[in-house]
Amino acid sequence: MDNVRKEGRWAKKRRLRREEEERDKEEKAEYRDIGRLKLQSMYKAGFGRSRASDKLKGMTSDKIYSKSTFETYKKQYRYFCDYLKEQKPEVKTMDQAKNSVNDYLLYLIEKRKSAYSINTIKSALAKVFEAPTTDFIKTPERTRANIARSRYDAIRDKDLSKKTEEKYSRFTSAFGLRRKEMEEITAEDLLFKDGKYYLNVTKGTKGGRPRVAEIV
Repeated sequence: MDNVRKEGRWAKKRRLRREEEERDKEEKAEYRDIGRLKLQSMYKAGFGRSRASDKLKGMTSDKIYSKSTFETYKKQYRYFCDYLKEQKPEVKTMDQAKNSVNDYLLYLIEKRKSAYSINTIKSALAKVFEAPTTDFIKTPERTRANIARSRYDAIRDKDLSKKTEEKYSRFTSAFGLRRKEMEEITAEDLLFKDGKYYLNVTKGTKGGRPRVAEIV
């Protein structure tokens, strides 16, 4: 009698699923989790300590002292990992990831990222890979002109945002519309009747109820 038990359909599915999970585990890039855990460990080691005191002893390389720095570095490392996943899917190990840092920095320079942002990213990656920033390519310096330009751009963007808000305010006041209704208005919604202009408001209305608004 044949003692070999035939594999059932569900048993086969479970086996194939386990095999697939094992393959995924083997193929999964290790650098993402390892880098994240290293940053967490550095923040834990530096939390509550005096950076100035540690600096005198040359003991700052394996520590992160502020939550804001930790969050910034964690975010920038995540962006780097996303870049590797998309642009260099063959990269799996920490050594391979470190060897890709220069390519990433060149990519950011080509994208015309600010000198300040690039140098912050460079510092974050140097921290993760426990290497001096000089191990990587030279990046644009944050000059006074760059700083002034960055501040000017921020002020300009804020001013443009304020002007946009003022424009919306004037329109909504003139038409008696809510902002959501204003955003949905098109040229076809403009009506003229008995010497007056109206807007046929059908989208973005409260409760989805259409209405006609006179332009005053």
